Amino acid sequence: FSWNLDGESGSMPISLLEAGGCEGVQGNQLIDGNWYDPGRSGFGYDINSYPGLETMLAYLYDGKGQARWLQAVRERSASLGGTASLPLLQLQGSCPLCSYSNTTGHEVGALSRRYNTPTSGELEIDVQFRAPVPGSWSQDTPIQMLTDPRSCH
Repeated sequence: FSWNLDGESGSMPISLLEAGGCEGVQGNQLIDGNWYDPGRSGFGYDINSYPGLETMLAYLYDGKGQARWLQAVRERSASLGGTASLPLLQLQGSCPLCSYSNTTGHEVGALSRRYNTPTSGELEIDVQFRAPVPGSWSQDTPIQMLTDPRSCH
């Protein structure tokens, strides 16, 4: 991974973490990919599912319109039709232009999701950012997969 930010450049190695298999819904159809509300572009979700683990990153905006992301993790497999609630964490730690610091997470809200099909669903998110990040974010919206669905073989 290489970057050029504010006139400074750098790079760091990034490796794919293998989760030991894939977890599908409705047979072998994966829900892994980027999701969004087609009626309101500009924010969305990255969803990954593994045997016994579901992870999400929410891409959204703080009270000043600055892009932010939050992490949600659930230690169970994703299911079709069922609603699941996941706590949202605001993470803080190192960045490309910062001195190293351990990553810490603070719960700032919840995300509830329901997959109606492997490529569509509903998502409700309610966040109150932790200082020094200003503002809140709240949406209750239909979502659909933006990326092509993958098959689990």
